[in-house]
Amino acid sequence: MAFTSAGAEVLVNDLRQGRAAEVVDEITDAGGHALPLAFDVTDYDAVMERVGEAGSVDVLINNAGNAGAEGSPPEHHSPRPSLPTGRRSFR
Repeated sequence: MAFTSAGAEVLVNDLRQGRAAEVVDEITDAGGHALPLAFDVTDYDAVMERVGEAGSVDVLINNAGNAGAEGSPPEHHSPRPSLPTGRRSFR
């Protein structure tokens, strides 16, 4: 909420649109501006497309985890998901 109270627009990502929308509802109910974006952060092309649509990104906070596909055995889970890294400009 600190970002939105300072006037930032927040992009909320989740693999499931409904969960992202719930967070957006909390932000907008508190008077902030937010947009839900549902995509898989381990899919490089999806990240570049969806975040690129946002225009300028000044702060990126990534707390993504990867517990594997739903119902998959623990040995298929990765504590370090493969994510696009490095400095990117979405302007």
